[in-house]
Amino acid sequence: MTPDAGRLHVDADLSLEVDGAPVRVESSGARVRVVADDVRGLVDQLRTAARAAGAGSPRDGVATLADRLAADGLTGVLAAPTGDVAVIGAGVDSPVGGLLWGTRRVHVDTLGLVRSSDAARWTLAGAAALLLVVLAARRRRR
Repeated sequence: MTPDAGRLHVDADLSLEVDGAPVRVESSGARVRVVADDVRGLVDQLRTAARAAGAGSPRDGVATLADRLAADGLTGVLAAPTGDVAVIGAGVDSPVGGLLWGTRRVHVDTLGLVRSSDAARWTLAGAAALLLVVLAARRRRR
């Protein structure tokens, strides 16, 4: 990282495992992207580590991180292979984030979060299949 007129520039290309699940960190500039096959597992591990380090509530930790990233001109993106799940830091202005996380610098894509979970994808697939069955049954009655 090198300062550039008060802003940070991050170059990263890192692959690692968190609790056996692959995680990739990539960045060139002010946008740091973390891609995890198991987003929920990664978030759980981060929460556990934060508690062990004596951090406050997860809400406060996320708000602090988002505000610090923004102050340094950085944007953090948490993504699953299916797409972005959350964006925090510079350039984010979310009224919902203000209500849920205590800062407008956090935006969580609810649909992206649902798509990132295997269990949720199976649930959605089951719901879609059920909807198709119901629609087919209604058509036959007509």
